[in-house]
Amino acid sequence: MAMDNKKYAKIYIFSLLGLYFIGALIIFLLTFFISNRNDVNNALEINQIIVISLLLPLVPCASYAGFCTAFGRIKEFGKFWKIAICIFFPITLIIITVYGLFMIIPSMIKSVKNLKASP
Repeated sequence: MAMDNKKYAKIYIFSLLGLYFIGALIIFLLTFFISNRNDVNNALEINQIIVISLLLPLVPCASYAGFCTAFGRIKEFGKFWKIAICIFFPITLIIITVYGLFMIIPSMIKSVKNLKASP
C-alpha cells in the first residue's frame, strides 16, 4: 500500500527537523563540555560552539534528504542502475550527500506544500 503525499511529507519534515535539532543539541553539548575541560589549552568561545553546533548537523541532514529524494523514485530506475548504485556505493553516498545538500530546502518546501494541499 502506497503512502499518500501528506503522510510522507509529515514524516519527512518531522524526521528531518528532529535529526537536525537532536544533532545540533548533541554537538553543542559535546563541544561545550570538551571545550570547558581544564586540560584544554585553546577553549572555544560560546559563539564558536553555537556556530559549530548549527552547521555540523547539516551533513547528516543533507545525506538524509538526498536519500529521501533520490530513493523515493527508486522504482523508476532500471535493473542496471539499481546494481550500479550498489556496486559504487561509496561514490553513490558522496553524490547523494551533495545532492541532498542542495535539495534540503526545496524538499522541505515541497513537503510543506503537500501538507497544505487539500486531500
